[in-house]
Amino acid sequence: GQLDMSCSNCHEDNYGNMIRADHLSQGQINGFPTYRLKNAKLNTIHGRFKGCMKNIRATPFKEGSDEFKALELYVASRSNGLMIETPSVRN
Repeated sequence: GQLDMSCSNCHEDNYGNMIRADHLSQGQINGFPTYRLKNAKLNTIHGRFKGCMKNIRATPFKEGSDEFKALELYVASRSNGLMIETPSVRN
């Protein structure tokens, strides 16, 4: 994207810090789908990926795309061993 960022810039290099009103996590998937207070609806992980990409001025892939499925698989592997907490509530 225009800002030359990747997922790791936030979710690795800055996890635990705040970005706007949100804590940056290491990208765990165990809380999705999640209810987001800011849009008052249940959100999918692909929708969250899309929002992140828009925030860094990158062209988002389509929900359900092979790219998002691959990213979902990677993020799910990082969440191995975590308790499933869905649906969760986030800002």
